[in-house]
Amino acid sequence: MKIKLNKISIQNFFLIGKVNLDFTVGLTLITGLNKDRPGAESNQSGKTSLVRAIKWCIYGTIDSDLTVTSVVNHKAKRPALVSLDFTADEHNYVITRKRTSGKASVGTVKIEQDGQDITPSEDPQRFIDIILGMDYKLYNHVCDFAHDGKFKFVTLTNSEQKTVIENVLDLSPFIQYKNKTKQKLKSLTEIQLNERESEIKSVTKADTLKETLQRTDEQIKAASHQNEEIKKHNEKVNDVIKAIETLTAKHNFILTHKASIVQQKDNCNITDTQFNEEIQKIEKSIEGYKVFSSGSCPMCGQKLNMDSVNKILEDLHSELHIKKGAKSVNLKYISSLQIKLEEKIDEQTTTQSKINKLKPFQVKQSVIDVGTLKKQKDFTIGEMEEAQQSAFISKQEQVKVQGLESHFEFLESAFSRDGIESFLLDSILPYLNERANYYADILSDGILNIKFSTIKKTKSTKKVKDNFHVKVSASNSGECYAECSGSEETFADLAVNLALRDFVAASIGKMIPILLLDEIFASVDSVGSERILNFLMNYSKEKKISIWLISHTPAMKVHYDNRLHMVRKHDVSHLS
Repeated sequence: MKIKLNKISIQNFFLIGKVNLDFTVGLTLITGLNKDRPGAESNQSGKTSLVRAIKWCIYGTIDSDLTVTSVVNHKAKRPALVSLDFTADEHNYVITRKRTSGKASVGTVKIEQDGQDITPSEDPQRFIDIILGMDYKLYNHVCDFAHDGKFKFVTLTNSEQKTVIENVLDLSPFIQYKNKTKQKLKSLTEIQLNERESEIKSVTKADTLKETLQRTDEQIKAASHQNEEIKKHNEKVNDVIKAIETLTAKHNFILTHKASIVQQKDNCNITDTQFNEEIQKIEKSIEGYKVFSSGSCPMCGQKLNMDSVNKILEDLHSELHIKKGAKSVNLKYISSLQIKLEEKIDEQTTTQSKINKLKPFQVKQSVIDVGTLKKQKDFTIGEMEEAQQSAFISKQEQVKVQGLESHFEFLESAFSRDGIESFLLDSILPYLNERANYYADILSDGILNIKFSTIKKTKSTKKVKDNFHVKVSASNSGECYAECSGSEETFADLAVNLALRDFVAASIGKMIPILLLDEIFASVDSVGSERILNFLMNYSKEKKISIWLISHTPAMKVHYDNRLHMVRKHDVSHLS
């Protein structure tokens, strides 16, 4: 998948008015002349604007503190417009980026493939990154090298260096897998906790139901025993009830007999009264006939027949005797009735007393409903078995989840920085070290040593820990980058960036064929500069790329294949 830069068209971009140029293989020297400020020589002549135009067209930014509208050449009063024509994956592409000026500034980008507009409606920049195989940050590390050190790989933090390499290796799938694995582990942990909680609840419920079952069994046993006692008691109550019924019947009979006696006695008393009245009447008649005992009538003195009188008296005395005898018999019968009555009263009292004594013992006790208790027992057994089954299922789920957790813990470890990521990083170290030292030997004439490493010993404990970093040392100066001279730093920076460039090309299978070098000789002596220029000329031919070199150094003007000269006049720069 080869990328070939064809041409670039620049209009009203920073100082540039209008520039159209084709990309050529080889070392191109970019020089400049500022006619607006003669004393400035080549400064602010538009050289850097030319280099920035490529970056801005591809990525829409130049990574500076300038505002988005600063790219517009306000003298021209027209939008900034840069078009980059290139070939990639056997297709011709044109990226055209535009920025209007003023407060209502609008930026647009258009992507054409083989003459057709293929600009996506969402995130066109991501689409461009995919076509070219790199994002803005990676471009700065492998294509754009400036003297200010803003994108020097060596000066990045260890974490930033590692992130650059990881992005090239495209470890994002592993990061996604790791995040998904973490989420899955979190989910499994939650499931494990829920199942454990469910198991505890089920076991607790089963234990509680077991205790309830034991109490129910005790209640059934106690109720059964008590029902036996109640049965015996109720049998005795039945005997009592029968005795009461018998006594009650007897009592009722006594009452009836007693009432009969009372009635008879009342009748005899009436008869006795009648006898008394009759006796009194007879006695009165006898007294009345006694006046005739003289033989004459007391009223008229007439002689009476005494035989008749005596006969009447005799009959009256006879009747009186009979009546008195009948009365005596009646009185004796009354006396006997009285005795019988008193006996019945005594029997009534005795019988009632017996009934009263038996009454408290005639209450039957209710039998305890053991059937309901047994039903409750069966229900409790069902609930307990269900709780035990639920606890068993929760336990089985925990075992299952534990197995899954072990699986995903392994995956998490595999996808972590200490797993596949670490393996991949370790696997590329020989290549990076070989390429970096290959370029360092050429550029520094063998005095530099560059080492990419993924481990580092701590100063305090001397323990080894994971730490991606680059160590630069010079045989004639220092053991670290900070102790190197300016020339050695430039050699190291260029060697590392070229090694990264090779690594990126090998990893993604393509590379933007341009290397932009802006004033890299500021700290390099003439011998070192000569060595760098010779290397760059050979490198551009070997890699078949365009190298644009911006330099103020006059001596550099003899070492190039092509030259671009920018002239600024009336605040607008053009190629001369």
